[in-house]
Amino acid sequence: MKPWRQKVRELIAKKKGFVYKLLNPDKESLTDTEDTQLLQGAIARFRVRKWDETNDILKKLIADFPESPHVERAHFILALSMDHFLRQTLPVDFEQIVLRYRDSIEACPESYYIPHVQLEIGNIYFQLGKYYDSLLYYKLADRSKIDIRPDVLLSYGIAYGLIGKTELSIEIFNRLIEKHPASLQAVKARVEMAKALFQQKAFSHSTKVLDAIQEKDPDIIYEYPDILLYIGYNYYEMGQFRKARDTLSRAINYFPDMESNHLVLTRIADLYWEDGAINKAVHIYNRVYNAYPNSDGALISAIRLVDYAKITAQDRYANRIIHEVKFNRLPAEVYDDIIQNHQKSPLAQLALLKVAIQKEKNGQYEEAVQTIIRLLKNYPSTTLKPDAQVTLRTALESMTHQSHEQKNYHKIVDDFNQYLRFIVLKDFTGTYMIELGNAYLALNLYRRAHRMYVQASERFIKKDHPADLFFGMGESLYNLKEIHESLEHFNHFIKNYPTDQRINIAYSRMGRTYYEQKNFIRAIAPLDKAVHGQKYPELLDDYLRLARAFRMTQRYDRSVKTLKENVDLFSQYKDVPLERIFDVYYELGEVYFQTGNKKEAALAFEEALRSVPKGQDDIPAQFRLAECYSHLQVRDKAEKILTRIKKAEDQFWSKMAEAMMKEIEVNRKLETFTQIKQQAS
Repeated sequence: MKPWRQKVRELIAKKKGFVYKLLNPDKESLTDTEDTQLLQGAIARFRVRKWDETNDILKKLIADFPESPHVERAHFILALSMDHFLRQTLPVDFEQIVLRYRDSIEACPESYYIPHVQLEIGNIYFQLGKYYDSLLYYKLADRSKIDIRPDVLLSYGIAYGLIGKTELSIEIFNRLIEKHPASLQAVKARVEMAKALFQQKAFSHSTKVLDAIQEKDPDIIYEYPDILLYIGYNYYEMGQFRKARDTLSRAINYFPDMESNHLVLTRIADLYWEDGAINKAVHIYNRVYNAYPNSDGALISAIRLVDYAKITAQDRYANRIIHEVKFNRLPAEVYDDIIQNHQKSPLAQLALLKVAIQKEKNGQYEEAVQTIIRLLKNYPSTTLKPDAQVTLRTALESMTHQSHEQKNYHKIVDDFNQYLRFIVLKDFTGTYMIELGNAYLALNLYRRAHRMYVQASERFIKKDHPADLFFGMGESLYNLKEIHESLEHFNHFIKNYPTDQRINIAYSRMGRTYYEQKNFIRAIAPLDKAVHGQKYPELLDDYLRLARAFRMTQRYDRSVKTLKENVDLFSQYKDVPLERIFDVYYELGEVYFQTGNKKEAALAFEEALRSVPKGQDDIPAQFRLAECYSHLQVRDKAEKILTRIKKAEDQFWSKMAEAMMKEIEVNRKLETFTQIKQQAS
């Protein structure tokens, strides 16, 4: 064959594609053999669409002549023929077609035709709506650097757009426009690119692309309704409502039978509403609701008409809204109908959101939360998620506030844990975080309480921290043994909220901290303020600590006064523990003993021993009482107590008792000797 003829044939083959090359083998390869005759017979029948005969001949060629140079060509023609053959029957068995194409690839893994077959498989998956699968094969073919047909490039770009990868979609459309600028697909690619830019919220850029298409061919808008539609949608998003309304109205007039007319009309009505033309908007909503039953536009119109019905008669009169309301369904009825009967529609999501919002406004917080959870569970990818989370947050905050007032802390924590995966914690108010912290604090979960208070503190200026925050931080840190930080927060609490009913508890915590550090001088002031404030659970304990602090700083009169005040409180408290009564009287006895008032000390120790709690070690008190009796010359009672101590199984106190008994005996003998001496003289 002459070189120029070969070149012409190659150009024709390139232009007509790989099918042309498959059906036009080089003449040099067509020898006078049986396998060649079979191939030519199959090609002849392929050309006249006798698919079953083509298939039979090619299968025979492949089976009988496995070494034939025509086997590769036969495999791929057979795959194409099976594709045509199987598409004649309904429903079309696309899986079988794909399997046949894959068989041809596996039979000839190094073939020139593989990328072209991969494109065919990609097209099948695209038609089936399996866009991820289609893209897999489109990309495999694309890597081989073959020239992809413009119709396939268009599908390639659309598939990317349909899975949300708009940047890659735009990249493919640009490639199509550059390589095939005069093709019909180039116009479609520009329209699809504009739609992709709209999805990217590049509304101005999208409008420019669509305007350029119109400028090049003004009549093109009569062929592609999406041009006017997306120009209108772009104007709407850019806030140019009048232009948007006029453009969408043109689209309706040019394409009265367009499938999406119910949605376009609803959008036009929305634009009238935005422009204050309520009467026109309501008229169109009613028209859509009645003319397109069960459509998305009808459902949207129903929701809009429900909202319109909420406008009071007074507001209608003030705004000169005189349109007769033809729609008289109740909001709950409309929303329930959408939720129950149109679950696959995005409007079911909107209906759930509106129901939740209404319940939240009505104070039905539990039901509002449950409705939002239903929305988020059933539609995890909903575009309404930000609005849903706002409603969930406000309802949960209100519900938590109610539980907080009722001191139902377990419910607050349970609700938080139950809905945690649906909420964004950083969006909640500082008040909610404080109430959650208070719940953890009440349940003695101090570490979790502190975490909530820390997050709450980030939502307030420090000088404006609420009382609950200062107190909660101090209390949680106190129980976590982080004393320095705890004292800092309690100091802020006392300084900023001196009349708060918990002020005495703050003083108590501060005084107790200094007391435990044996800093008795610093402990006295806060403990004194604590016990002379309001009653609180640890009041009796703090009286005792204050008295001991006075004793340890040798302020005995104040110690006695405090202990007597403590004794007076016993009558005001029910079920005072014996342990506390014992401690108070024992401490009172110690003060009197140290000041030398052995008689009062003895009375106090006697009272202490009448209130010994079970398991309490009372030997020190007995020993002190024995000492008092000894000093008061009541030796019989002293010796009786000491004998009892000596018999106890405590070696230390046994030896102490024995020593005191010897001392008493010595004193007795000394007194006897002194008396005898006095009588003798």
